[in-house]
Amino acid sequence: MEAENHSLHAELQEIVEETDELSEFLFEIRSRHHAASRFPMLIPALLNYIPLQVYEQWMKTPLDDIEAWVVQTKDSLKSES
Repeated sequence: MEAENHSLHAELQEIVEETDELSEFLFEIRSRHHAASRFPMLIPALLNYIPLQVYEQWMKTPLDDIEAWVVQTKDSLKSES
């Protein structure tokens, strides 16, 4: 009985950890979707503050590189707080 209890407890802990990972993954997906949906609205405002060459280079940057930069920046800001 005690062995079964221990086994069930370990299984429950594993499910909780998987649920936490899935929650974090879902949060990342929602964050990316939110950022991607707002990006086109930000372009006109950004053009008032950045040189055209910077904007053109940014538009040539692959989306995967931009997403990686966003995640890296977010993680570094997390570690600072």
